[in-house]
Amino acid sequence: MEAIRNDELCDFSDGAPIAIEEMPHWGGDRTVSADLFRRLLLNAYPGIEVEQVRLRGAVISGLLELRFGQIPPVKLEHCRLDGVEFGGATFTGDAEFGGAQFTGRAGFRGATFTGGAGFDKATFAGGAQFYGVTFAGDAWFYGVTFAGDAEFVQAMFTRAGFDGATFTGDAEFLDATFTGEAEFRKSKFAGDAAFQGATFTGDVLFNEAAFTSGAGFYGALAKSWNLSLAQFLSLDPGPWIGSEVILVGASFHVRSRVVITASTTDCSRLQAREGAHLLIRSREVDLSDAEFLRRSILAGPGAVSASPTRIASRLDPGGRPHEWDQLSEIQRAPWQVRKSVFEFARQLATDLDEDHVPGCSVMSLSRANVGNLVISGIALGECSFAGAHELDKMRIDEKCSFGWTPEWSWRRPFTRRRVIVEEIRWRQVHTKGWGEAGPSEELLPALEIAGIYRDLRKGLEDAKNEPGAADFYYGEMEMRRLAGREPVHTRDRTSPWVERALLYAYWALSGYGLRASRALAALALVLIGSAVLFTHSTFAALTPLAERIVAVDLATGSVTHARPEATTESPSFITALEFSARESLSLLQTRSTATLTTTPLGTLLDFLVRLLGPLLLALAAFAVRGRTKR
Repeated sequence: MEAIRNDELCDFSDGAPIAIEEMPHWGGDRTVSADLFRRLLLNAYPGIEVEQVRLRGAVISGLLELRFGQIPPVKLEHCRLDGVEFGGATFTGDAEFGGAQFTGRAGFRGATFTGGAGFDKATFAGGAQFYGVTFAGDAWFYGVTFAGDAEFVQAMFTRAGFDGATFTGDAEFLDATFTGEAEFRKSKFAGDAAFQGATFTGDVLFNEAAFTSGAGFYGALAKSWNLSLAQFLSLDPGPWIGSEVILVGASFHVRSRVVITASTTDCSRLQAREGAHLLIRSREVDLSDAEFLRRSILAGPGAVSASPTRIASRLDPGGRPHEWDQLSEIQRAPWQVRKSVFEFARQLATDLDEDHVPGCSVMSLSRANVGNLVISGIALGECSFAGAHELDKMRIDEKCSFGWTPEWSWRRPFTRRRVIVEEIRWRQVHTKGWGEAGPSEELLPALEIAGIYRDLRKGLEDAKNEPGAADFYYGEMEMRRLAGREPVHTRDRTSPWVERALLYAYWALSGYGLRASRALAALALVLIGSAVLFTHSTFAALTPLAERIVAVDLATGSVTHARPEATTESPSFITALEFSARESLSLLQTRSTATLTTTPLGTLLDFLVRLLGPLLLALAAFAVRGRTKR
């Protein structure tokens, strides 16, 4: 009583350290009657006007009941309370319960904290009821232990901190509202963590949090979900909806189904220890250094017929109440919060609609372990595959999309094909017509890019999708062919010039056995060119007519022959073209009676036509087969 009169701290421990394990055994020398304390807080004790109450190391004996009361600033540091009931009460100043132990029921249902609310390192042995509580100031629950259920249903927070909190029972934040930053770093949720319908208009931080039971976020909205290094033992955590979702280093210890809707999603260093089914709709997804240790699926929004990531509607509170001018600032707060929540949800719905976020685009699988990953309906046009492990075992379905070569031009008169971003960046530096490379983009050597193409090709071929693998084979061969354009200190010095020459010839003649039009065009050039040469006497001349019988002596039986005169007449172009066409199809056949007589140079040219004709026809057939094989 003397401390209250002098507005001083009443310290029952005389400044000595207080051990939490000793608090249950405190004796009567620390006891303050709950009835006396209630009258003090309500300014109902005769002769004493209480402005604030500060206690340390006390025991509040009995049920402290202050329903709908007006409570002055109170500080109960390391106090033990048998039970409290503050339902509907209003704390007119700061309320601090740091290190307090609530050994019985702690009821704050419908209470209003106009100042700060501090419960750092407090312990709630029974249930903690904060249903419908309004925290107008900061609410701190750092290191709090909730031995029973923690009920924050429909609570309104500005800035809230639950870092290091332990929820032994269920943690219920259903339809709760956080208008400032919400901190749950290193929190432990042993029971169900229920955040269904919650709204975080700012960032929510679950860094290093552990969810050992259910983790439900259906209909919850946030500007940014930060779940870095979080641990999940839940079968179906989420879904998470927001402008940004961060799962850097997060671990899923059981097979989980994860649904995400966000503008950007960072899942770098994510670990799916027992596999995961990721359903993501996001403009940018980073899966670099991720590990999928069991069979996993990464699918776009089209894989779900009725997506649970639909943004829940938030009701418009309408215009201000008629008695707005007569309301206090505290009374106005609920309407203002509902209005801000409605505007936030409406803006988020606009940012995440299908026009702004139409599907899922993965930006990086660099250094990720993807041997157990199946990808469906994902845009991979800007995805980096550098350093990915077991890329040849990853499965990519036909609904996935890649980047394309630039549109047709005189520099690129050939068929467009699918490419990976590493080749695009390489060509932006070493070739023209592919745009300009960004200053910070990583540039891989050509042969490493060829290796990425080889792994992607093998994965599709193993899945019996050889037509889909054709573009990756083309890209692999292109990178091998163009490796010589790199600086000497980076190019492959073991590739002889003969091999590179063969690659150039293979590319020009048939597009690595994938462009039938090139092979047929080359065949046409061979036939036309050889026909032009055969029209020259240096290579061929018309074959003279065979000897013919002009007379027969019936008496003696002698026959008179007419020998044709030798000729050097050159054949016409049509005759030479017909001869070339016939010869191009007779590699393994005996030559028939020819219309032309070839010179030694013509014979050599004939051999080339007989060799190149079947070869080019075979390349054309292989190209057609490569595009149609099943």
